[in-house]
Amino acid sequence: MKINVSNRRRKKLRIAQIAPLNSAVEPDPRYATTGIIYYLTEGLRKKGHEVTLFASGDSQTSAKLVALTPSVVNEKDLSEKQKQKGYRAYLYNFALAARAYRQWQEFDIIHIHLGNNGQVEGLFFSDLAPVPTIASVQCMFDELMPEIVQSFQKKVTFVALSKDHLEKAQPLKSKTFIYNGIDVNKFSYGKDPSDYLLFLSRLHPNKGALTAVKVAKKLRLPIKVAGHRSTSRPEYYQAILKEKGRRAELISEVDLPTKIKLYQRAKALIFPVQIDEPFGLVMIEAMACGTPVVAFGRGSVPEIVEDGKTGFVVKPGDLAGLAKAVKKIYEMPQKDYLALRQRCRKRVEEKFSIGRMVDHYEELYLKVRGEK
Repeated sequence: MKINVSNRRRKKLRIAQIAPLNSAVEPDPRYATTGIIYYLTEGLRKKGHEVTLFASGDSQTSAKLVALTPSVVNEKDLSEKQKQKGYRAYLYNFALAARAYRQWQEFDIIHIHLGNNGQVEGLFFSDLAPVPTIASVQCMFDELMPEIVQSFQKKVTFVALSKDHLEKAQPLKSKTFIYNGIDVNKFSYGKDPSDYLLFLSRLHPNKGALTAVKVAKKLRLPIKVAGHRSTSRPEYYQAILKEKGRRAELISEVDLPTKIKLYQRAKALIFPVQIDEPFGLVMIEAMACGTPVVAFGRGSVPEIVEDGKTGFVVKPGDLAGLAKAVKKIYEMPQKDYLALRQRCRKRVEEKFSIGRMVDHYEELYLKVRGEK
């Protein structure tokens, strides 16, 4: 489905946004999905649409907030007594979705956001309301119990996050993808970069932190590794500790201001992703700050990073190629490097801003309602 964005006057819509309850909807949550929901909701509100947000009670929003719980709900937070009584985190997601669909007459569009931590539960109510349901898939499709999800495709418009994501979702017959966006003004351009290499993501094998450390060690470059440890893979963190050289600095999970400073001052971001991620927010955050990206060409990477123009895209698994690409950036004449940084910023402004993301969702809402 091709989405054309125009500036003509739009019909004002009544929109329900249903968020998963594993994370509060706020500008900088641990899980990217609820951050996207925050900015989409605020952007739609600025356009004059009436938005109701179904989320945890500790969420931040200018929209009308409907909450069943005062705070987030995760399986690990449930007491043993609750679990013995049959309490499960997904049941709270079911209840929240049911609340939204019971109010379907108040909405023109119901928008759910699917991830491996919820809100798949919302799909089960989509047949019960005549209003269109949009489902943004914020994870890999094979994490969504595809046999179940496919049964809803006649009623639900599924939205992928990139062209690659869309291609891998063909069992759903989805025809639409919309890139996620960020607040470009918040991720301001770094005018005085330092000489360290940056890795910023979860310390999990899928993200490739160990590969990043190996590359920096091979090139004898300083590297800052920032991100929270994966509790499911403690041995991976130990492997990083064992591998890192004297010039590697491990930083725990960072808040947004610290994250932005790390991006702004980095010579380059290394992103040796090991899976076909639907979309990599960390790449556009770094590029918005002017920091070029060197990454394995998996998933959405070739759509985000312009090879040779805003960084380098390397054949997946090619450690020597990754090191060679990083070295190219460090050996660039200063004039060429600064031009590279400026192109990074410009690309995010043009393709990956919140405004662009909101425009495309607004256009999609009108299309599925047959009003465009």
